Amino acid sequence: MRIIITGDGSPTLHNEKYDEAYHCTRGAVTEAAGKYAEPCRVAETARQNGLLRILDIGFGLGYNACAAIDAVSRAAPQALLDIVGLEKDPAALQAIAGLDPGLPNYGLIKALAAAPGGMLQQGNINLRLVLGDATETVTSQDGPFDMAYHDPFSLRKNPEMWTAGFFGNVHELLVPGGVLATYSCARHVRDNLRAAGFSVSDGPVLNRRGPCTLAFK
Repeated sequence: MRIIITGDGSPTLHNEKYDEAYHCTRGAVTEAAGKYAEPCRVAETARQNGLLRILDIGFGLGYNACAAIDAVSRAAPQALLDIVGLEKDPAALQAIAGLDPGLPNYGLIKALAAAPGGMLQQGNINLRLVLGDATETVTSQDGPFDMAYHDPFSLRKNPEMWTAGFFGNVHELLVPGGVLATYSCARHVRDNLRAAGFSVSDGPVLNRRGPCTLAFK
């Protein structure tokens, strides 16, 4: 995979199979915090509940998960943090060892990617990777989760990840009031989220013309 240095100086990779980058080329690390950790209020939820569970769909290079770890470690270091990452491509996980995005806790992501069985526990942080097609592996996950990060490749390249049926499976795994965050604001995506039972609202506008999407159970 070809390395791309994004607008905020952090690296991402270009996936040849899907012919897309794993992150917005205007800023990979900025995207991880601004489209997922911050609008999902990970720090506030962890501080309030003492426990935060995240389903990270399209784990990729682990930036989104790491942004959550960084936020919780700063704001609620005593909280329990449990992240389950769903990832299809083992090549993405192998590439993690050679990346340095500058995220404070990215060493945990590197350790997770190399861990036997895809499991890592350090202090109050529990991380698990599930390798396989997320349309299949999502049905075997144990909820409830407080939030889901939905970050696959685009609707045009990866349509099976954006169906009402898939969103329905995620909906079942969330707590009441739980949130799904995704970078897309496509009408088809939002219609499918509503068909799955979510209420939909605009997320932040970050490095793109339209807003991200927040969908609530």
